[in-house]
Parts: sequence; C-alpha cells; structure tokens
Amino acid sequence: MPIFSKVKRIRTHYDKALHDSLYACQLFDIAHGDAKFKAVYPSIAWEDGIPKSELEQAEIMEGSKATIDIKRQSNV
Repeated sequence: MPIFSKVKRIRTHYDKALHDSLYACQLFDIAHGDAKFKAVYPSIAWEDGIPKSELEQAEIMEGSKATIDIKRQSNV
C-alpha cells in the first residue's frame, strides 16, 4: 500500500532530525530557562499513518472480530 511506503520515507528522513531538535530544545531550556530536569534523548513511536476505525475497534472490544493473536492461534 503506498501510504505505508510514504510514512516509511517520512520516518527515515525526519526521524533523526526530530530527535536531535527535541533534545536540543531540552538542553536550551535547561541552560537558559528555569527547567530543573535531566535532558533525555527522546524516542518517537511512529504510527502507520492509517486512521483508526471506530467501528473496527468496537468490534474488537466486544469480541465479534478476531484479532491477530486469535488468528495466529487458530492456524497453529
């Protein structure tokens, strides 16, 4: 699906830059602001880019739709 490859390209190109800029902001805040915390190199949890379907989530919660784990167990 093209959306997955688009998200992967964005992640590849911007991931390090976003990490570095967020870390630099923390360092600037510590050096020039009133921040009293230790700077931590951030981690970003990227989503796949497809919006969550409320109907699908409701079906999974009520048990009428099989999840990935259930499908794997039935194939074993």
